[in-house]
Amino acid sequence: MTFLKHNHKKLESAEKIMNSKNEIKEPELILSEDISQLQAILGSLRETLIVVYDQDGCHKYVLASPELNERYGLKCYELTGKSLSILYSPTDAIQRINDIKHVFKTGNSLRNEIITIFPNGPFWHDLSLTPMKNKQGDITGVVGFLLDITKRKKAEQEQLRLVTAFEQIAESIVITDTNAKIIYINPAVEKVTKYSRDELINQNCRLFNSGKHDLDFYKEMWKTILSGQIWTSQIINKRKDGTLFEEKITISPIRDKNGTIINYVAIKKDVTDEKRLERQLFQAQKMEAIGTLAGGIAHDFNNILAAILGFTELSLRNTKSNARLQRNLGYVLQVGYRAKDLIKQILAFSRLNQQEKKPLQISLIIKEALKLLRASLPTTIEIQQKIIAKSSIVMADPTQIHQVLMNLCTNAAHSMRDIGGILEIGLFNVNISHEDIVHYHDIKPGPYVKFTVSDTGYGISPDIIERIFDPYFTTKKPGEGTGMGLSVVHGIIKSHQGDIVVYSEKNKGTSFHILLPRMETEIEEEEEQIKPLPHGHERILFVDDEKSLVNIGKEMLEQLGYKVVGKTNSIKALQVFSAQPGDFDLIITDQTMPHLTGAELAKKIFLIRPDIPIILCTGFSEVISEEKAKSIGIREYIMKPIFMKEIAYVVRRLLDVKIRGE
Repeated sequence: MTFLKHNHKKLESAEKIMNSKNEIKEPELILSEDISQLQAILGSLRETLIVVYDQDGCHKYVLASPELNERYGLKCYELTGKSLSILYSPTDAIQRINDIKHVFKTGNSLRNEIITIFPNGPFWHDLSLTPMKNKQGDITGVVGFLLDITKRKKAEQEQLRLVTAFEQIAESIVITDTNAKIIYINPAVEKVTKYSRDELINQNCRLFNSGKHDLDFYKEMWKTILSGQIWTSQIINKRKDGTLFEEKITISPIRDKNGTIINYVAIKKDVTDEKRLERQLFQAQKMEAIGTLAGGIAHDFNNILAAILGFTELSLRNTKSNARLQRNLGYVLQVGYRAKDLIKQILAFSRLNQQEKKPLQISLIIKEALKLLRASLPTTIEIQQKIIAKSSIVMADPTQIHQVLMNLCTNAAHSMRDIGGILEIGLFNVNISHEDIVHYHDIKPGPYVKFTVSDTGYGISPDIIERIFDPYFTTKKPGEGTGMGLSVVHGIIKSHQGDIVVYSEKNKGTSFHILLPRMETEIEEEEEQIKPLPHGHERILFVDDEKSLVNIGKEMLEQLGYKVVGKTNSIKALQVFSAQPGDFDLIITDQTMPHLTGAELAKKIFLIRPDIPIILCTGFSEVISEEKAKSIGIREYIMKPIFMKEIAYVVRRLLDVKIRGE
């Protein structure tokens, strides 16, 4: 603008010369006599073209420096007498002529920015139209001063393109001064940070600090950018609403023509979702590995349990005279049952087995879970029970309900581990009406069992409470949790046609309320009395590659009166059977064995004797399921560890069917 003002002062000098001459002579004579003086002025106005127009918009005179002739691709004086239509489009030519007529009519000057089409292309001009008067004050022409601003307009257009690109680009762009004060942001910054442009301009970038990075992190950043280098990193920042987000950021210096750093520009990409998906993929890969490992754990651990529980059960039957020993062995057996259920939980968690829903007295599960918890929780945490609905029945998988309780209770205990508090578990019968269901999700009106897990811990922040059931979301420190617990709890409750809601207040505690559909019938309690197990005298072939399990199985069955041949090699077992197939009444075989699996052994035995009943036992197998086993003729499919009561009834039932010829 300084340049324009300077040039227009010179143009005004030229106009004054013209007007002073007008007092004496006609314009044609003025220009011819003072051409040398005007050319001297034009020499200093190398970007300016001076034109005198008549009322019809024709070029009466044209004054230009020789430089303009080369630039425009024509000799400017050749325009004299020509209409404006040769340099403008029809629409623009009409506009220019109307402007000239307006100056003739009103005597007022006009100024505008226009595009003129010369042979060498279009040129932008700053056009000023000024009336030229004679000594009587009559307007005899209109002087047009055309200052070439093509370079400036191109620069403005380029700047506009850059600004438009900045405004529309998905990445956040922040430009600051050298003290990190924000002087420009694009709309992406507003979208990500939830701040408006007005709220951020002139603010320091410290506004985004999340507190998740130490002082050394920022010192390293400033050390890098102050040295003129580019700094790239990932950073956790804070939005206006207090939530955190993760950005990949590159900060570059902006220098002036002397190389001095005058600004910094930060290009930032919100990678919060990307990092979340990466973590989910990592967790999914871990879960896949756990799923693969679970099968091996289930098989091997169930074999170990089978030996422990088998020998415990046998010992328990032979220690009736020693009450203390019976009690201790009873504890071992009880813990063993829980270990067996633990394997079921692992398989359920890795989706390797199906739910086993049955009518369940939920108060018994709660009491059992609390016994396990009491032994593991610090004494600073008090456990309180409000078991009002003692006889409420739900259709549920007991292992999964136990898992839900343990997860919620351990989470509650975790929130009180530093200060102690009260862990309260409640159980109530409730009836949900049509009006009540608005407070829940996807449940129908009717009778429900509601159990609650409440604590007096530090509570859940309102800004994250809606996300606690999301997979992989956790507020625990690295190494303290996977973020799977509440997601699994939510999935289990939903699979039981129930609902779970949470209530929490910061620093006052949290309460989870779980609703499960209540059954109207009652469970018939079995009388606690020792009944004699069914016995027999038939001959059984028992096959397992674990010698200890063969010994247990052989002793269990022999105590029931059966004659047992035990083998730890499936090939040798087949040879024994092939030699005397009519001597055996039933076969019990493990599935996972070298040489021949249980299923393969069964197929070969059926080729010899299709009618012989076979029981297949497994700790876990991905190769064969119960349905597949029965499809090849196997009569029973039993999960290890095997208990004496279970095997006694299964064996007797199959042999009785054989005797009846069914």
